[in-house]
Amino acid sequence: MRNRTKIIWIAVCLAVMVICIILGVRYNLEYLIVGGVVFCAIGLSALGIIIKIKTLKEINHELKMTAEEGDPENVGELIQASFGFTKDAKERFKKSSVGDKLKVIALFGSLGLLLLTMAIGVAFANAGTLENGTTTNIATIGFILMGIGGGGFFLEIILLIVISKIIHR
Repeated sequence: MRNRTKIIWIAVCLAVMVICIILGVRYNLEYLIVGGVVFCAIGLSALGIIIKIKTLKEINHELKMTAEEGDPENVGELIQASFGFTKDAKERFKKSSVGDKLKVIALFGSLGLLLLTMAIGVAFANAGTLENGTTTNIATIGFILMGIGGGGFFLEIILLIVISKIIHR
């Protein structure tokens, strides 16, 4: 997609939104205002998704052209490698003992559960906070869950760093 096409699409989306807002205010049609804003949001989001997909395809193509043994061949492998999941690490994980595999699964599982607990806490806190700013019991539970999840995640990361430093001494 060329830059000119992108600019025209952005201009069309914004023009439709502005026209809908002007007509909606002029004739007191709230649904027209909402429709214009929704159209613009969907149009710009679709453009963003198309651009991201095209970029990822280009990166995949470049990675396949320059891939050597052990290097990432696509974007998925590149993202995995950025978190330490290289081809070599995957092979070592497959060859490791059951006990070591369980340790890794327990580590990532606990981190995932702590993040999930924090996310649920955020949802509860949002659901329990009223428009005037007062909080209900659900919000209090949400704040507690956010503290447990976020604090536990942070403490586990700090603990892992300390353990790693002790082991490497």
